Amino acid sequence: MQYALLIYGQEPTEGVPEDLMAAEFHAYDAFTGYLRERGAMKAGEALRPVATATTVRVVDGRTLTTDGPFAETKE
Repeated sequence: MQYALLIYGQEPTEGVPEDLMAAEFHAYDAFTGYLRERGAMKAGEALRPVATATTVRVVDGRTLTTDGPFAETKE
């Protein structure tokens, strides 16, 4: 059985200090190494920014696409 692991993070709106980014990348690299050593990681890729997302849904047999990661809600 295979699983997809998504790691979510807040997209920075301003410059992130280099030491904070370095610490985050170090932790991610350590976790990636842990998975690879055990043969649990098949591939890894970064996703595009949230602003470029397209949501795809099937409703009543029709495929609907919405630009952006927005939930359609009634107010």
